[in-house]
Amino acid sequence: MTFSCSLFQCKRLTSQEQAEVARLVVSVANNESDEKIADAFRALGVQTKNDNSEFLAKFAKLMFGPLQSCHLDHAWHKRLHNQDEIKHFPTQLTMVYRTSMLLRGLAVSLQFNVSVGDLWKAHAEEAINRYEIHVEESIALVPQKESPILRRLSAKDVVEELQELTEELQQDLAAKSK
Repeated sequence: MTFSCSLFQCKRLTSQEQAEVARLVVSVANNESDEKIADAFRALGVQTKNDNSEFLAKFAKLMFGPLQSCHLDHAWHKRLHNQDEIKHFPTQLTMVYRTSMLLRGLAVSLQFNVSVGDLWKAHAEEAINRYEIHVEESIALVPQKESPILRRLSAKDVVEELQELTEELQQDLAAKSK
């Protein structure tokens, strides 16, 4: 279980929410295209009035990237918010965002310009891998014919199992039609 805490408030994130936040953090840390960053943001449930990818990417970079000189310019923020407007910001991201801002603010006060995305990238990649392995294992659990015990199947085993079932069904249908 992973928690995001800020000022004594906590939100428990599900493994899916962890992976979604992690994908956003990694996309910012990897300086991916605006479209990819925006897609990762959208996957979290962020909704804007105009669904502007550039706006979403800049907002995500502001949240998890290094502080840039333009971020200190009021006119930059004004232009950004004239591009689009947040309509829905997911609760699972609120505490992560607040934690990110508090850590970066503390670092700046100590004269360090840190990228939270860069610092969290390795942990984010671990969260993504954990979630993807969990999903793959969940999908691969299929009851055996002989027993109700669950077993792990490879994609090849699943295809073979489906082919066998299809053949059995075809034989049953052929026998019933005689």
